[in-house]
Amino acid sequence: MLRKARHDVRQPLVTLLGAVAASTLCLGLAAAPARAGELDRHQWMRAVTKSLHEQIRPSPAVPVAVRMQKAAIVGAHFDGEGQLLATSLDVPTGNRVLDDEALRAVNHTAFPRLPAEMRGRVRMIPVEIFFATPQANRNRASVRRQSLDLAASVRQLHAEVPAGQPIG
Repeated sequence: MLRKARHDVRQPLVTLLGAVAASTLCLGLAAAPARAGELDRHQWMRAVTKSLHEQIRPSPAVPVAVRMQKAAIVGAHFDGEGQLLATSLDVPTGNRVLDDEALRAVNHTAFPRLPAEMRGRVRMIPVEIFFATPQANRNRASVRRQSLDLAASVRQLHAEVPAGQPIG
């Protein structure tokens, strides 16, 4: 009888421990997609580049030789939570058709939420748009320099603005 009583206590205890373990596993799995869904800065840039590349349409009205050497920089403006608010043509190509396509492509790009380290304040991220392979563009280094300079000047402008506050 003593043996049966010990078994009777063990069974509910094992069942309770099993339930706790299953609940913990379920909670862990439920939280995992949130952590797994967070992209770091490099993953975010790769995802944006891929999505942007899919959005750029050919512009037959502009000769290939011209498209190969043109690039635009479009500012993607994000709120403090990392959601895209607006876009702006910050460095135009000088060709209205290509400039319109650059803005259209960025506006149709599926921007994932900004990585946690980039959230917390309003920010503008310069997006370089090349209308051919970037390596084929002779001005690639100049475009990158302009992009970095633009980012630095905007970062300084936004430095004193708390998240969610408009500028201007």
